[in-house]
Amino acid sequence: MNGSVNNHRKVGGFRFSELFAGVGGFGLGLTPLGGECAFSCDINPHSRMTYFANYRQVPSGNIRLVDPKAVPKHDILTAGFPCQPFSWAGKRQGREDSKGRGLLFGEIVRIAAALRPPVLFLENVAHILDIEDGEVVRDIRKRLRSVGYGMLVEPLDSSDYGVPQSRNRAYFVCFRRDLGIREFEFPAPTNKPVKVADILEPESSETRKLEVMENFRWVKNPKAEDPNRPIRLAVWNNGGQGRRVHSIEGVSPTLCAFGGRGVPSFLIGKTVRRPTVLECKRLMGFSDSFDLFGSTRIQALQLLGNAVIPSMVTLVGERILATPRKAGWKPGEEP
Repeated sequence: MNGSVNNHRKVGGFRFSELFAGVGGFGLGLTPLGGECAFSCDINPHSRMTYFANYRQVPSGNIRLVDPKAVPKHDILTAGFPCQPFSWAGKRQGREDSKGRGLLFGEIVRIAAALRPPVLFLENVAHILDIEDGEVVRDIRKRLRSVGYGMLVEPLDSSDYGVPQSRNRAYFVCFRRDLGIREFEFPAPTNKPVKVADILEPESSETRKLEVMENFRWVKNPKAEDPNRPIRLAVWNNGGQGRRVHSIEGVSPTLCAFGGRGVPSFLIGKTVRRPTVLECKRLMGFSDSFDLFGSTRIQALQLLGNAVIPSMVTLVGERILATPRKAGWKPGEEP
């Protein structure tokens, strides 16, 4: 499917692309603002099948094989580029890991240089801002500038914006420099906390209970300094990711892309359990009806853990669309 292109008739608004599309979180966030997907790409077969199941578009595969000449023009190029080389959960090898995934950022630069869309809208783990004392993000800024883009970046935690999950991510907004846009205002926190208890469904056979509690080490007087943060109650076994127990009266910790190992546990009544796939959809801001296309539980959790939160895309996207109008250019028009 590497040669397939999504080239759909534009009926109004603006057009966007999704590189490293995953299950289409950027698209879900931009479509309510009037956006249409011109092109999508992801190498993961489960992601591509899920993308087709929900949007009836088949993403291209390997981004290294994408010919920019075959990509339709669009206004906003989006990419939740691979975070493994940059994440706390990875090996912290900086710009390039053993599989060369850090080099994939160069594919974004290659495609942007060829197509020159007015805006790049990117997302990665917030820790990318601190790696090598900021050298990684300085390198990203330099590479984008070399192909004609300015860069503004801000870490935003989804739990500050009405999402029941603490997911701190760096959002990059990059306007083409010839547009003359030098300032951008990221959305302010909404401070409308939503707790895990608000999104729970009745227990189902899917839920894996962790009722053996003799190995749990309970926190004395647990509390959250901030109502928009997780409340840790206990740890068990080695206390690593997925081995921590949290209160449903706070928000969830970050859902990671490790499948079962990256899903937190919660004390619900007298039972400690992990959330169902449906509950994880809700923690990410996806609808209950979103089709994960026959994925196993582990595959579904990996797809969700790799996704970008659509409501966060919408909030930042609103600001992106408003900003060019101040410069005399309206997205959807040739700048």
